Amino acid sequence: MREILKDEIIGLDAEVIEAANKDNLGLKGRIVDETKNTITLLTPTGEKKLVKNDVSIIVEIEGKKIKIECAKLASRPEERIKKSR
Repeated sequence: MREILKDEIIGLDAEVIEAANKDNLGLKGRIVDETKNTITLLTPTGEKKLVKNDVSIIVEIEGKKIKIECAKLASRPEERIKKSR
C-alpha cells in the first residue's frame, strides 16, 4: 500500500479520532484544503479548520482504514509530495 504521508489527502473522507479540543472529536467530513499547519474538513454544518498538531484522523483508502497523526503532515503539502518523487 502506498505511503499516505507522501500522498495528497485532499478529497479523502476523514473522521477526527483524537483532538486537543474535545469539541472536534468525532467530526466527519471531506478534506477540502490543507496548509502547512491546518487541514479543512467540509462537514454537514460547514467547513471546520483543524490544527494539524492537535488532531489524529482516520481515512479510508483502497478499502482500508488508516490512522493519520496529522502532526506528521506538518509541512507544506506540495513540499511533502515532492519529497516522495
